[in-house]
Amino acid sequence: MKFQKTLITASILGLCASGSALARGTNDLHENQWHQITSYDQVSVNDDSVQNWGPWGNFVEPAAGGPLFNPAQMPGASNSDAYRILPTTQIQALQASACGTGALCGYTLFFNVRADQNGMEQTPWMPGLFSLTLSPGSPPQQPQDGPMPMMMPGTSSTASWEMTSLSNTAPSLANSGGKIPVYSPFFTPAQYFSGSTGDKGQWNYIYGGNGQYFGGVAGLYSADPDLVIGVAQRQVSNYVTGSESGPTSMAATVAIYAVGTPTTQAFMADQQTRNISASYSGTSFDGNSNGKVNINVQFGTGKWQGYWNGQTTSFQANGNVSGANITSTSVSALPYDTSATYRGTVQGTFYGQQAGAIAGVTSVTKTSTANPAFSQTQNAVYVVNKATGRE
Repeated sequence: MKFQKTLITASILGLCASGSALARGTNDLHENQWHQITSYDQVSVNDDSVQNWGPWGNFVEPAAGGPLFNPAQMPGASNSDAYRILPTTQIQALQASACGTGALCGYTLFFNVRADQNGMEQTPWMPGLFSLTLSPGSPPQQPQDGPMPMMMPGTSSTASWEMTSLSNTAPSLANSGGKIPVYSPFFTPAQYFSGSTGDKGQWNYIYGGNGQYFGGVAGLYSADPDLVIGVAQRQVSNYVTGSESGPTSMAATVAIYAVGTPTTQAFMADQQTRNISASYSGTSFDGNSNGKVNINVQFGTGKWQGYWNGQTTSFQANGNVSGANITSTSVSALPYDTSATYRGTVQGTFYGQQAGAIAGVTSVTKTSTANPAFSQTQNAVYVVNKATGRE
């Protein structure tokens, strides 16, 4: 089939950077030029298909004991601009009532891709809320004549997802369009799962896992088993009825997500009563590169302070703790930085039985103090894990 390429996987970090390779005004989807566009680990668009993961084959970083992939470290910033002028992101607190029964809820950084006879276009990475529903299969049964085998057989199950944007750019495909068959080599899909569906008009792919068996994705790592990190993508292509030629157009959405079970209100209230403080550290991902994140939380007073240090932007933020959520009240430059001012929003949620991790999104505008001045906005998703806790 001519159009088996999964554009959405290959366009990550490469489509905009290589826009000159896709001239407008032709009458096809420019498939003969996809080899000029590269993504992670220098894998070209032309090498990506339903049968071949292409860049995603080098995107997963497995933990010890997990499935065997070819690990690759995340590269640094691409040669595309890490900042883009974007609409203001609005804070929307994550509510347990907004999740469906049994769903894992959290945050996402996503982008859209479209292609038609005029060429291809990709939106910037945008922040949003993400909901993942996993239907676990049956665990292996104890043999009647011996112990449980060392290598556990896997389980078959399904996954479905949906998302909403936290900006004025909505996802082109806001849900999985149905249940995706997934396979997990462990007891539950949340430990690690992977699956896909595909036909002439639609292609779905999803994988993820928690820190127990899964090394993470996009430089993000969860040390808490109640926080799942992964990637979801969906592509829909339009064909002319009765024609054997390729599609006339396609639309796709790619999402990096961090979802899980929020920390209970009872535990949060206990931490407040005992005046507990805790420190968290981890990473952020803005679609181009990773940054270091450190957050200090004072549960007793319901306050937090955080520091984001990236390759192209660094800022500090502080705000309030409300229930299991954090929201910013101020975003500013680091004390030693006089080259720019910052404004924007930070939000996140505590996950795990003992608030072992925080995941969330940021949308921060940097205004330079140089002449001429300029303002640009960067969105990112972050995951931090508890380093210390003290009374």
